[in-house]
Amino acid sequence: MAKAKPQHINLSTEPADIIATMAAEMSAVRYHKRKAYGGTRKYKLWKEQLKERALQEQKNQMSDITEWISNVGNRWVMYSFDEYLPKVDRVLPCHAAFIYYETYSSCGAFFPCFPQGSQKPNGVAIFTSHFFQRLSERANIPYRSKAMIQEFISSNFMRSITSENKVGGEAYMRFRCGYGIGVVRSMEPYVVEVRTFLTDEQLSPAQRKRMKPADIDARIIELLGDAAGKETLQMLVRIGYNFCKLAEQWNGFNPKDYTSREILVMVAESLPPTYFDWLMDDSKMQFGIGDKIVSDTCDTMIRMADSLGYEGWTHDRIQQAMIELAKNDV
Repeated sequence: MAKAKPQHINLSTEPADIIATMAAEMSAVRYHKRKAYGGTRKYKLWKEQLKERALQEQKNQMSDITEWISNVGNRWVMYSFDEYLPKVDRVLPCHAAFIYYETYSSCGAFFPCFPQGSQKPNGVAIFTSHFFQRLSERANIPYRSKAMIQEFISSNFMRSITSENKVGGEAYMRFRCGYGIGVVRSMEPYVVEVRTFLTDEQLSPAQRKRMKPADIDARIIELLGDAAGKETLQMLVRIGYNFCKLAEQWNGFNPKDYTSREILVMVAESLPPTYFDWLMDDSKMQFGIGDKIVSDTCDTMIRMADSLGYEGWTHDRIQQAMIELAKNDV
């Protein structure tokens, strides 16, 4: 089957062609980004230095923006943004690129979406000219300027697009001071069009309620960092599930009062800092770690119980109850 040829992308380009073009040009994008820093070795060293600076200063770090124009005229914007996560004293690196276009009176962006563990895009988030106009107005920066692009990069949570699982459903993206709001254009391939930007203050009560899942998704990433994208996330979901079962039995807790995302945030906020020592490093998942996991899990549940005003939660009581739960699950 012949490989799809890259096309010059604009808002009228079909989503499948956008994704195919991005996939075709991605290796060249990565090459030119490394080249801008003097080659692979120097680029690797620079990334480590950016990460170290974020840890030392305990704040987010952003690189300069570099650009590359492809053979068909697509303007790729490349950058690195290292997000400092105070909960775990770690850095979540983001080395990304997107296609940006400008005309005499408008602009827009096409951001590739990647499946877990893949370097080949399978979707796209499209940011319209109207979105950038509203972002510029509400951030008080010039429209179609470098400052606008920097604000777009540094203030968004591109790792988290929250949307309804249907064509025509709403899609939300949490920004530092507001929300990108749009619509799901396609599920297969996944295409989201972000059409406007609203600040926190501009949201109506109904909109604020609808934005809550986007807030929670951003909070999960802030709390868990790299673990938010790993299979270990399932372990935290299991802790939440078991906590709900025990709290229902012991304290009359009603799990239906919370969404699964809210329970996950409760778990993540209650994890002892030592939990991340092995959770974020697969090489430490070795013999002898079992007792540590059990102890940290009990500590997590006790903190969750304390936050809800529940008393009487101890390690021994939790461990005995967990044994009984495991028997019932068999």
